[in-house]
Amino acid sequence: MFYLQKQLELFFTIVFPKYSKLSKSFEKYVEKEFLFSSKDFLRHLDGKNQKVFEMIYVAFKYEVYTKDLIERIKLDLEWGVVNELSDLFFERIWLDTTYFLPNPDIIISVAPDKKRLNQRGFDIPKILAQKLVLKLEDEDVSTTNLKIINKLSTTYQQSSTTKIQRLINLNDKIKLKNPLEINEIKIISKAEIVWIVDDVISTGTTIYENAKVLKQEFPHLKIYGVVLSGN
Repeated sequence: MFYLQKQLELFFTIVFPKYSKLSKSFEKYVEKEFLFSSKDFLRHLDGKNQKVFEMIYVAFKYEVYTKDLIERIKLDLEWGVVNELSDLFFERIWLDTTYFLPNPDIIISVAPDKKRLNQRGFDIPKILAQKLVLKLEDEDVSTTNLKIINKLSTTYQQSSTTKIQRLINLNDKIKLKNPLEINEIKIISKAEIVWIVDDVISTGTTIYENAKVLKQEFPHLKIYGVVLSGN
């Protein structure tokens, strides 16, 4: 019954977005300046991550404000909040950052869990990645959004497992699309800088596994993790 109710609410949002309670502004819960009071930071890279990433950039700390917003998106399906968070994500990266991120040739979102994608009807990292591409185009930065990493089966929620359990949880679950299309191979072969986008990072297992399969196939790439929120 709960699932059916959520699907009806999602349908109403798509057909009548102006009147849907799912499209409420994030400012109903927090003002922009409070969100930006959280500083951006670079994630510490251990040995295995140094082999894959140039760096992992986190735009906002996963604390009171961002935690509440992301939980409302994921649990209450208030997906209208994602668009506004995407705009602020870009603003932090482009205008407000303390760090330098080289312009990407390619932007890739971490592979979605298909079961949870079907339940929610949307994928936060995918929306973030698509919005970054559009915003960068407005700044005359040409980049391509590729969807070439797949998650083969549903796994336990990462937030409910330990770091070791997460490694086991995702082992052999993340793969490159096979076969890649000729134009995708051409784009990747000519590229140098790749941003892999995720919404939340805790142990870093998910974004690492996504980056690892890409780096193994295309070792010339310089990969940057670009994450909305984390610890």
